[in-house]
Amino acid sequence: MKLIFSILSSVLLFAQSYSQNSEFSYEGVSIKWENDWEMSEQDPMDGDGYYLALEKTGEDESGLVAITWINVDLEESAFLAIFQEQFYSSFNNQAEINFSEFYETKFAEINALATDFEFDLFGLHHRGTIYTFRLNGKSFGILKQEATEDAAKNAAGFKKIENNFKVI
Repeated sequence: MKLIFSILSSVLLFAQSYSQNSEFSYEGVSIKWENDWEMSEQDPMDGDGYYLALEKTGEDESGLVAITWINVDLEESAFLAIFQEQFYSSFNNQAEINFSEFYETKFAEINALATDFEFDLFGLHHRGTIYTFRLNGKSFGILKQEATEDAAKNAAGFKKIENNFKVI
């Protein structure tokens, strides 16, 4: 009986410590996120790059970070224009998306080109930012999106993801 209790306690401790901090690492790119976020999608893109999506868990949550990189050195403005086009097409004319002008900023202390966006969908106002940058022979596109009403709930998760995004 002691052995079963010991094994069960170990499993529970491992599960608890695992859920406290989730992480991903592949091809020199690593990311960590809070335990109330989960990786909802991933695709190695047949070796041409990688795509993964992180979403805040729970009912009526709206936090989303989508990270894509391709193993090609593509100019940031060109990659950002591709992202905008894909974003438009993903909504199939269900929402009018308004983009800001491109501007220079940083993501995870990396110089980036970005655009902000907003749209209304099913009565909810959404906003977000798409960042692009090139590093170590890869072109990165990072989309951060949320319902405006969830901004306070998503802030810590977005911050942890950005602060723990590394490319080596």
